[in-house]
Amino acid sequence: MPEGLFKRLAARLPLSLRRHLFYLRDTGKWGNFRNPRTFGEKMQWRIINDQRRRLTYASDRLAARDLVAKAVSGSQHTLHFPELLAYSETPETFIAVLRKLDRAGSLPSRWVVKPNNSSGQVLETNGEPDWQFIEQSVVRWQSSNRFKSLHWMPGYDRAREGFVAEAWVGPRDDSPLQWECTIIQGSIVFYALTRRINGIKERECRDANWSLQPSWFHSSSSPIGLDTPPQHKNEIDEIAKLVAQDWDFVRVDLYYAASKVWFGEITPYPFEGLVRTTVGGRIYDDRCGQLWTLPPITKVGRDET
Repeated sequence: MPEGLFKRLAARLPLSLRRHLFYLRDTGKWGNFRNPRTFGEKMQWRIINDQRRRLTYASDRLAARDLVAKAVSGSQHTLHFPELLAYSETPETFIAVLRKLDRAGSLPSRWVVKPNNSSGQVLETNGEPDWQFIEQSVVRWQSSNRFKSLHWMPGYDRAREGFVAEAWVGPRDDSPLQWECTIIQGSIVFYALTRRINGIKERECRDANWSLQPSWFHSSSSPIGLDTPPQHKNEIDEIAKLVAQDWDFVRVDLYYAASKVWFGEITPYPFEGLVRTTVGGRIYDDRCGQLWTLPPITKVGRDET
């Protein structure tokens, strides 16, 4: 069944049944969401049951900046944030703000656009902006089935709608090293490291002991070759754990560029929990499921932080 048709049909169903169908489609089995065991099952439990406001703050890019800055403040570590260029609630006003900045010469040579209440969607501009393409992209995001399906998760559903433009972090022609840190009960369990050099994506997945793991991603990539942890790993670890303090499970995305650690995003619903279809995904699913203890059902009401 085509993805768009599947999501349109699923949108008519109660949330619990909807998540069961997605889980069945991706794993080939009916999940146990009442007494979940794996990461994927526990993530479906979070999507269905967890109404804590912190999920909304993390799912809102602007709110996440404040949430993360507060978590790191007062520590001995410095976390840098990409320059915020623009925010607006509609594609029309967003493009108008950006074009005004462009006329004033205030746009950097490279910058990115992202939805404020979404994850995994980004548009890069390097050089002269293609305004028609940028506007078409943000309009498409707003109306896409993927964008709407994210709103089946409480955090994204309650986050502010809109679009964010940020300055690019790192070298103009390549990407900085991105660290996706999976953190459970205050401890880093897995890393996914990604960068793009000369147009080639490089990626490695490693566990807490820095042992190379089979990738849990579907897209192809080349190895990075970081058999020895970079010198800045300790700083990444400490900042990521500060950001994730008091979370039972969260993924913290950071960048390392110009000898500084930069904030990327904090992700409460990585992969929507649907990661088991690769060899690495099964390892990730089982290991995270073993370590993640869900909060009591009485602690996940809307007013809980």
